[in-house]
Amino acid sequence: MTPARRILTPAPLDHLIKNNNDKESKNKKLSDYITKIAKLGGYLARALDPPPGNIVMWRGLSD
Repeated sequence: MTPARRILTPAPLDHLIKNNNDKESKNKKLSDYITKIAKLGGYLARALDPPPGNIVMWRGLSD
């Protein structure tokens, strides 16, 4: 498993979107940050929602 720190700079995302169950940023997986980027694009991340799509990810990255 590749740490998320090798691919992203997690600090800005951790400050923009906070979760109640946030772990230490050293232990987070890349999928945690992908969900945070998707939330910036309007993804609701409910329990039964499918994974975020390309348009939502694009919106999250361009904001």
